Parts: sequence; structure tokens; C-alpha cells
Amino acid sequence: MCHGYEADAGVHLNQRGLIGTHAQASAVLAWILGLPPEEAPEPVYWSVAVAVAVAVAAVAELPHSRS
Repeated sequence: MCHGYEADAGVHLNQRGLIGTHAQASAVLAWILGLPPEEAPEPVYWSVAVAVAVAVAAVAELPHSRS
């Protein structure tokens, strides 16, 4: 999640830094929608979120050297 809101929203992120379940995502949505507008998280364009997720997945697939 952007801006470190996962603690405020009461969810734990998976090893890729993403929300792990639909139930957790729904809880985050409810939390965000319940905030007053002046406290709401800054908007993030979905293209940025998708690009980050794709990059993280690609790095996870890279062979790791053993030194």
C-alpha cells in the first residue's frame, strides 16, 4: 500500500508488499471511504500501481546468484 497506511487500515501486506486477500482489500476500502476528505490518502493512478506490481513480480523471477 502506498504511504504506509496498512497499519492504520489494520492489514498486513504479503511478501510482495500487496494486500493478500479480498477480505483485507474490502476492509481497506471501507477504511478509506470512512475517512474525512481532508484525511483521505492521496490518489494513486492504477497504471503506477500495476507497473510496480509487474516490476516486483519480474524481480522475483530473476535468478539469484550464490556468492
